[in-house]
Amino acid sequence: MMMVARVKAPFQGESDMVATHIANLSRRYGRCLVVLEMNMGLHVLELLKIAGVPLYKRAIVDSNAEREEPRLAIGFKMKDKNLRRSVLDCLAQLIRDQKIDIFCPHALEELRVFRVGANGDERAPSGKHDDDVMGLAMGCYSIGSATLYMEPVRKARPPADRKRWKPSYPTMRR
Repeated sequence: MMMVARVKAPFQGESDMVATHIANLSRRYGRCLVVLEMNMGLHVLELLKIAGVPLYKRAIVDSNAEREEPRLAIGFKMKDKNLRRSVLDCLAQLIRDQKIDIFCPHALEELRVFRVGANGDERAPSGKHDDDVMGLAMGCYSIGSATLYMEPVRKARPPADRKRWKPSYPTMRR
């Protein structure tokens, strides 16, 4: 796995600009699945839905055993401590096992300062950000829903006037 792109945080643009950046990145990487943290606002989510961006949906644990199909929710709500811990543990294991490549200096700095506090909360220290850490963690946790990226291949087409070309070398006639 590899971190290939990010929307530079903290991005304080208008909702339509945020959605446009996310949609463009998804398109660039073959309509890749987008994983959202749902505290960012439903207006961005709605714009992404309108744009047809594929969005990650997670199964919600439900006490109603009679339900035939699982309930699904778009993205993550990282205020849930158990979910937050699971997501961060997934990223920690991939880093520890050296199964993810991260070359972004900003993301590496956020990972370097990220800590578990005395009260057990995982977060960046005061004055620092953890947006890239959480984004990476959510992406790694949901990687099982992703599709394999394949570089688009364009078939070379001959020029339209190719049939009218005259060879610059002598041709052999029989």
